[in-house]
Amino acid sequence: MSAGSPFFSATESSAPRRDRTRQALLQSALTEIHGAGFQAASLSRIVAGAGVSKGALYHHFPNKLALGYAVFDQPITDYIVKTFIEPLQNAEDPIECMHRVGTMERDRMLEQGVTLGCPLVNLSQEMSPVDEGFRTRIDALLTLWRNNWADALRRGQENGYVRSDIDPIAEATLMIATRQGSVALTKTAQSLNLLENVMTALISYLDRLRPDDWTSRKAKIGTES
Repeated sequence: MSAGSPFFSATESSAPRRDRTRQALLQSALTEIHGAGFQAASLSRIVAGAGVSKGALYHHFPNKLALGYAVFDQPITDYIVKTFIEPLQNAEDPIECMHRVGTMERDRMLEQGVTLGCPLVNLSQEMSPVDEGFRTRIDALLTLWRNNWADALRRGQENGYVRSDIDPIAEATLMIATRQGSVALTKTAQSLNLLENVMTALISYLDRLRPDDWTSRKAKIGTES
């Protein structure tokens, strides 16, 4: 993963050196874990990528597992929250917002490629069965994401943007599972065409969650705004 990774914002040059060192270690560790997996990740390559000594690594993280948890808790979690959760928190029309989020994520992945998959998906598959610390972190993040989208759909039902006969938690689970699964399939097939097809279908599926009278209701909303 390059320095242009969406999982990292630029580190302020005026930040304290210890913070810049920690950030460099997290970025290098994420790149290494994304490429090799957590268990095969090399601390030597991580410190080389960060341009620091192993002493600096152990000053910030007592061991490899602590570093791995920090990578998940910070850059990976921050990306999911900023990309998928925060936009839906106050969205009046959740379907329109999900359209926008889904389109942006699809276009980003098509531009950057998913040869190595998604760090969240990769860690879910690799570490959930073997480490409880990773499993509980991953489950908590996915639960937060799922509940956020379900809450947004419920609000949409209340204000007429979403069909009243759907189960918000089931629909949220389906959409998140489809996004995560499509990335895993694309990594296996090494096919961006597969990713584009699945994500485009998912975005189109959102329109099926509209009320039957949405066309007339949308026109009314337009005249009132």
